[in-house]
Amino acid sequence: MRLRQKWRQMMLTRGVDVSRPGTRDEDQIAAVLAETGAHGRRVQVVQGMQTTSARAVLDRMAARIWSDTWLAPDELFPSAFAELTEWATQEFDLDAAQAEAYRLGFVLYRW
Repeated sequence: MRLRQKWRQMMLTRGVDVSRPGTRDEDQIAAVLAETGAHGRRVQVVQGMQTTSARAVLDRMAARIWSDTWLAPDELFPSAFAELTEWATQEFDLDAAQAEAYRLGFVLYRW
């Protein structure tokens, strides 16, 4: 959802990178593990659609459920979140249902 992208951009403008540490590049991970003789196979566990709203996303962010809120310093969080909420109010109907696809899977590596 665009809300979380906007959050990460807003925090970067405040000098804080709230991205999870480490790589998210599966090709890079596969290359490193291949050097050790590992072979990977993608396993999809579940996929589907879920319905949410911008307000529900904001509520989860306010509760600091997602990792991109954990790294925001406590002293910056209230003002940044207030700015995000104001932006979201202008960009979205906060209560409109939005369907989003999701997939959960992993790569199984064997040596």
